Parts: sequence; C-alpha cells; structure tokens
Amino acid sequence: MKVFVSWSGETSHRVALLLKERLPSFLPGIEPWVSSVDIAKGVRWSHEIATQLDQCNFGIVCVDPSNLKSNWLNFEAGALSKSLDNGRVAPFLVGLTPSEVAGPISQFQMTTVSESDVLRLIESMNQAMGDNKLPIATLRDNFSLFWPAIRGDLSGIKMPAPQSSTPPGNDTRYDNLAPASLDEGKAKEPDEADIAILKALAGRIVGGHQQLVPVDVVVAGTGVSPASAEYHVRRLKAMDFINSNPQGYPRLTPKGLEFLGDNKHL
Repeated sequence: MKVFVSWSGETSHRVALLLKERLPSFLPGIEPWVSSVDIAKGVRWSHEIATQLDQCNFGIVCVDPSNLKSNWLNFEAGALSKSLDNGRVAPFLVGLTPSEVAGPISQFQMTTVSESDVLRLIESMNQAMGDNKLPIATLRDNFSLFWPAIRGDLSGIKMPAPQSSTPPGNDTRYDNLAPASLDEGKAKEPDEADIAILKALAGRIVGGHQQLVPVDVVVAGTGVSPASAEYHVRRLKAMDFINSNPQGYPRLTPKGLEFLGDNKHL
C-alpha cells in the first residue's frame, strides 16, 4: 500500500524522512513516498507528485509550528482529501496540539506524538490495507517492539519557532534587499526572480488554460524561495504582469504574456 507523506520546511522534512524509514517496521506491506527522495533526477516533479497523489491509499501530512500556514501543505492535504476518504488523511503533529491547528488541515483526525495516538494511526493504516492487513495481535507486537525507537528519534528533532503573524508594513523577511527595491510601486522591469516566476506560470498553461496553484507550488524548482516569492509576486502585480484568482492563486495577465512573448531570449 502506498502512503503519501507530505512535508513543507526543514523540520517536517526530517519528520517525513523518519516516517519513511520507520513505518514499514510496523507494517511491512506499506510503501511511504516522500518527494525529496523518491522523485528520480530529470523527472518533472509536478507530474510525478500528481501521479503519486492519484495512486496513494493513505496520506500523512507532517505539521510543525513553522509550517502551519504553508500553502504547499494545504494544497497537498486538499489534493489527498479529493482522492481519499477523510479517515485516510492524517495530519501528524510534531510540537503542536490539535487545538493549535486551524484551516483546511483541521478537518482531519489529527495524530500527536503520543503512544496511543500513533498506535491508532498505525491501526488505521492497517485497516486501509484491506486483505493485506496484519492480524491485530501481530500489529501490536510490532508496535511494542519498534515504538521506543521512533519515539526517541522524534524527540530528538528540534522544533522551530511558530510562524509569526507580523503586521503588514513590519515584515522583516526582506531586510537584506536594497531599500529601493522594497517599494513594489517603483518596479519598472522584472528582475531575475520575477522572470523565473513568470516563466513558471507560463509553464502551467495547458491547452490555453492556466493551471492555478498556490505560490509555493509555482516557485518549486525555480530557485526562488517561498518567502521571497511573496515579495516578487507583489512586484509583478504592481507591474500588472500577474493578478490573482479569488483563491489568491497567481496567474499571468495579458501584459505578462506579452512580455514573455516579446522577449524570446528569456
């Protein structure tokens, strides 16, 4: 049985890799899939992730204090919920309690890093295996044997600080940029990062229709970090090269398409 393990950020990535390594000890019949290690070089990552989302039988979403508001994490959780029953999508909370989780992820039955909660998660995954599931006694024997090791590994992961809710105008993420570049209203020409985002958006035009996804997803593989992407999206909006749909997803405007078409060397 395939298990899609979703992550966003360094901490949840470590948790995802740990689950990939340890979960088959509890249930030998499962195949955890983590994008950072299971996508072959040269493969279009977006296509491969979409394929895996369609083929998985269970989904685990690794959530920590730093990625609670991640567009990417919510995007994958939403995609999982469309192909699976809610009972087969499990947010795995590390450094958090269920009461601290809001938004789309909160609709699912959450798992905390406690022995009883993780056992229930393993039992749910076992049920999803259908005819290949383990006898409950065997499953619980496996859990008793391997739980101390995974508990120790999880406790060794240092938790990041929660995402701050910095008021508009006090955002410090771009303090290292030249002062003149902080005023999006003065932007006249796209810089290198702006162009990378424009090209990424153009690459999502299929059959004349733009595929609309969160900014995090757009910039994956462009070399633009998700945090910086928000700044460059504001620049591009100020230049009328992109706008947003009602869900806030970026899309090229006619002016943005014209810019790309007029600059064949890009």
